[in-house]
Amino acid sequence: MALAEISPLTFCGYQERVHDFVERLVRSAERYEPGFWRNTLGRYSYRDEDFQKGEAIREEFNRRIRAAGSDEERQVVIFDILDWGGMNELKEIAVNNVLRSFGLLNQIDANLPIQLNGLEVNRLASVTKLYEMWAPDNWIIYDS
Repeated sequence: MALAEISPLTFCGYQERVHDFVERLVRSAERYEPGFWRNTLGRYSYRDEDFQKGEAIREEFNRRIRAAGSDEERQVVIFDILDWGGMNELKEIAVNNVLRSFGLLNQIDANLPIQLNGLEVNRLASVTKLYEMWAPDNWIIYDS
């Protein structure tokens, strides 16, 4: 497993290991098919909504979850995000772990190292929806 080679197992360690992989992937696709990413976005549809509507929804969820003044208010937004994504609700312990994980996501935003085992990763398709809404520049939704 690639992660086993990263020591210490931190996000920064992971970033150092794969540093420009995504950029190289994007450039490679564009080299072989100019306009690949624009065309891909043009084909995107989720519940009959195009990528621009999807982006607007994500920005609104980000605004709401960041503006929430308490964990209870964030839980309301969490359940709205899961409902939007067609996901079942998380158990209380998982919600609490996600709320704690938001602090780690803030550390990632600040380019500080974290211990990856502190992140909630159970129910990954659900959790990544929440992480993307919290930190849209650092996370994408993983649908299993």
